[in-house]
Amino acid sequence: MLRLIDQRTLNLTLSEISGLRKSKKGRDLEDIFLDNVSHEIRTPLNAIIGLNDLLNGVAGQHMEEDEKLMLKEHIHKNADRLLTVMDDILDLSRMEKGTLPLHKTIVSLMEICFKARESVKHLVRSNVKLLHEYPVALKDTLIYTDARRLEQVLHNFLENACLHTYSGTITLRVKEYQNNETNQPMLQIRVDDTGVGVPHEQRDLLFLPFRKVDGKSEGLGMGLAICKQIAKMLGGNTYYDQYNRKNGSSFVLEIPFDKV
Repeated sequence: MLRLIDQRTLNLTLSEISGLRKSKKGRDLEDIFLDNVSHEIRTPLNAIIGLNDLLNGVAGQHMEEDEKLMLKEHIHKNADRLLTVMDDILDLSRMEKGTLPLHKTIVSLMEICFKARESVKHLVRSNVKLLHEYPVALKDTLIYTDARRLEQVLHNFLENACLHTYSGTITLRVKEYQNNETNQPMLQIRVDDTGVGVPHEQRDLLFLPFRKVDGKSEGLGMGLAICKQIAKMLGGNTYYDQYNRKNGSSFVLEIPFDKV
């Protein structure tokens, strides 16, 4: 795992970070970027180094197996966090350069939604229910899309909901509708939650890179910016539905429905 991180760190070149900085206007945004990158890379990396030294040092020789296992799990968790940060930086940089390709295949819509839900189950608090509304008519639907990128959007929506919902429900909803202007069939996937919601004055910042509404959660604040870029690449859009709920949040993805 440590060897893998070293290789991924090398892949995260200075030109990628420099390119992102130069593409942002304003000193404040650049400062936010540098502060976030420094924190989000150094924090898990320091944890990995410290835990690894502890595990392989004198103290580790006297540990019980369950204690060693716990340390290994913490190392793995921080390694995953570090890789996620690097993936986000690389993804957004390549999206802005137009060099991130889509890999479209024929996939099951239901399977994509299922995988996205499964990926966040460990984040759901004990008094929160993770629900889904999936029309029977779409149960066996196959679509032509980039499954990895579509799942990435849904994972980000669901992860945000899990982090900010302390009681109630998180619901993944899927529906098909017709675009009145183009008569094109569209796919709408939305995540509604009963969480803390987003203040009105912060809603315009949601899909900007390096912005975190609460200023506390982990990550670079690039997840929703990446979601918006992916939606555009898929020919659609993503937005915060501020008119749908009195409390909680609603994040929506709408893309052309390319059924097979």
